[in-house]
Amino acid sequence: YDIEVRFGEGMNPEAQQEFRSEIARYVDKIGFAHQTSVEMDFDNQTKDVILIASDKSMEQFMDFHTGDVSLRMPGAGEALLSVGIADKMGVSVGDTVTIRDPDMRCMTVTISGIYDNHVNNYIIIHPQTIQDQWNETPELQMAYISIKDDQDAHYAATRVATYGGVMNVTVNNDLAAQVNSMLDALNLVVVTVVICAGLLAVTVLYNLTNINITERIREIATIKV
Repeated sequence: YDIEVRFGEGMNPEAQQEFRSEIARYVDKIGFAHQTSVEMDFDNQTKDVILIASDKSMEQFMDFHTGDVSLRMPGAGEALLSVGIADKMGVSVGDTVTIRDPDMRCMTVTISGIYDNHVNNYIIIHPQTIQDQWNETPELQMAYISIKDDQDAHYAATRVATYGGVMNVTVNNDLAAQVNSMLDALNLVVVTVVICAGLLAVTVLYNLTNINITERIREIATIKV
């Protein structure tokens, strides 16, 4: 997707259709999802993750895979987990984790797949899981938008932002540029550290060699005397 939109409140079917009609000129595809911050518990560990609840329509906006192996969207009671948080907590496919929302409500899900993702930590579930365990329909306060080929992402984002109820609009290219900038800065730090370490190693070896040669010269001089 090109643009991520957050609304101030959940979008019911009527609001979704109105939003689609309002931005139809710029949009190729649009999908709605529930997104919130939760805590995930596993093996006496607790980490903050971003929960996304959506059905198979999410597959047209996100490619979930491990290496070259594609993963299917989770069913009811299942979840996909991003690899970063899975490695930190030692979670494997088939493990059961507990999710706790800000209202301290808990649900348990079985990890059906761990997918490649290295920016932020996400857990993906099916909306039916929330319906079954929390007895409520999740609010769809997020929209993922793919714009038409002849449209500019920033201009489309500006038009989307004018729609009533929109709290925040994020252009993916801007996020990618920000991450790349951070990585470039980190690479500069790494190169600086490596160069300084190399200079230090050369200095230490030079001093050790110089001391060793000086001692040998003194030993030879002593033998000559």
